Amino acid sequence: MKTENKNDNLPVMMYLHGFMSGANGAKQRQLQRHFKGRYRVIAPELTANPVESLKIINALIEEENPEIIIGTSLGGWMAIECNIGLADVIVINPSLTPQTSISRWRDQEQTYFCKRLDGVQTYTLTQDILDLYKDYDAISTAEYRRLHISALCSSADELLGDSHYTVLREFLPNGYCKVVNDFGHQCRDAGMPHLYELIEKVIARRKQIADNMMTFEEFKEMVRTRPTPDTPGCYRLKILRTDNPRVESGYYATKEDAEAEMLKRACNDKELTFKIDRIGFGQVASVQFPVEEWLCDCEGKLLEQASCSSFHYQQPGIYGKFFGHVLSPRRPFMVNQYVTVRNRQGQSVLGIVLSEGLSLDWGYRNYRWTLDEWIREGNQPDEWVNTTLFPGSDEDEYFVQFGPFTELMENFAFFHPMNMTPVQRMLSDEETADLKKWHRDYLDYLDSEKNSDNDNSQN
Repeated sequence: MKTENKNDNLPVMMYLHGFMSGANGAKQRQLQRHFKGRYRVIAPELTANPVESLKIINALIEEENPEIIIGTSLGGWMAIECNIGLADVIVINPSLTPQTSISRWRDQEQTYFCKRLDGVQTYTLTQDILDLYKDYDAISTAEYRRLHISALCSSADELLGDSHYTVLREFLPNGYCKVVNDFGHQCRDAGMPHLYELIEKVIARRKQIADNMMTFEEFKEMVRTRPTPDTPGCYRLKILRTDNPRVESGYYATKEDAEAEMLKRACNDKELTFKIDRIGFGQVASVQFPVEEWLCDCEGKLLEQASCSSFHYQQPGIYGKFFGHVLSPRRPFMVNQYVTVRNRQGQSVLGIVLSEGLSLDWGYRNYRWTLDEWIREGNQPDEWVNTTLFPGSDEDEYFVQFGPFTELMENFAFFHPMNMTPVQRMLSDEETADLKKWHRDYLDYLDSEKNSDNDNSQN
């Protein structure tokens, strides 16, 4: 791989070379010179084999997290099909259907245009390699990622003709596809100023998004403090018995009536989990709009409460359908916290939390994606209506380990917070040692998997 000094602490720009070129080609050096001090430019060494090349590219994206991915010709195809993450993609005369556009060189030994870093200087394209492209559809992928792809295309392209820009113009937004006629298939000389101009537009667009993006911590605070307007309706009480899968239901005019019945039932039985649904006026009673969930002990003492108002369910928006805890200051659960959960056999066992609640993380990704799309479509960020524009998440589940580690992962599961409680007693030294060993074995396994993936990507 060709790269600048990794210690520069600069954002990363990735360049993907075209067919019969290499990481040490002229384009990579030109980008390094032009963006010196602003971006660190990296360029992996690729071949025409899409499976092997995409594996190399995706591993590098995961490691380097590039902001901009630039691909020329066959490298443009790679840039469209790789796992782009949060990057913007710029393609230059992309070969959208390589199985036909490069097939003219089949079974011919070709010499690479530049000195390759891997020491290989000749290459023969086979039909087996061309057949691998049949499993991909770069045009559909580009259309799906249309707001993250910009294109520089030449109408004087001697290899592709007009096949690339006529397709891209159909779905790329206005200003995302630049067509010029002063260079051919290879972007050099007169073509480079056009490329720099397009890159600057992408950089400016990314800055606008970044300037208007709240942090994950700010997002969490907003979710935790969301409003909960009171709306009328009928309330249904569901009682979920730990010793019986049968669900008991009752309908009440007010939430207070449902709560009173809940506490009455809790006093007459062992620990119970309750759910109160609101059925809005004029809606069929079988349609559920969850409002609150409760966890009581056998004396009717409220141990935990989670809330999601009907307002947020019907208008999920930025707040999502998040079941946010409202009682214990220790909620939400923290990574590495010891908890008690019910395993698949209904037994209460010790466990350790491995991840934050999924709805927060998923909700934040949706938030980023939605604001990103809104700005890329040319809208002003201050016009964005937070409460109506993205789907939120139904569940708030935590990934928990509740037993010794095995590679089959039998002792791992996702748990809703209503099925978890913090450990409320002193753990013995033996219990603590067991929990730490379970977790350490799991972390060692993750490290071995990561090292194995890195070794494979370098081979």
